[in-house]
Amino acid sequence: MPVDKIIRQTTMMQPIVKNPYIDALLKLMLFSASLHMVILIANSLFSGNLGLLNYFDILDLEWVFPSLSGSGLPLFLGTLLALGIYALFLVHAIKLQKKFGH
Repeated sequence: MPVDKIIRQTTMMQPIVKNPYIDALLKLMLFSASLHMVILIANSLFSGNLGLLNYFDILDLEWVFPSLSGSGLPLFLGTLLALGIYALFLVHAIKLQKKFGH
């Protein structure tokens, strides 16, 4: 196996798509979203305000649907939605891993 292929397989910076411009944009978006979530989690822990983690607020859907903002039922429903999306991605990744053996 060529060395460059081994290095590519062991690095976290594998291409998401073939187009380098789109790849860089997607990686910027993923990095920014990850950093945003770390900041929100830290802010939520230090302030004790779990409403900051409301998935609907993170998506800024409260601009269109103000009733989805805050804690209580909207926080619960937002958490269920986020967990549901996570589960879909996880199931898909597991199926791909089984299919291709990576």
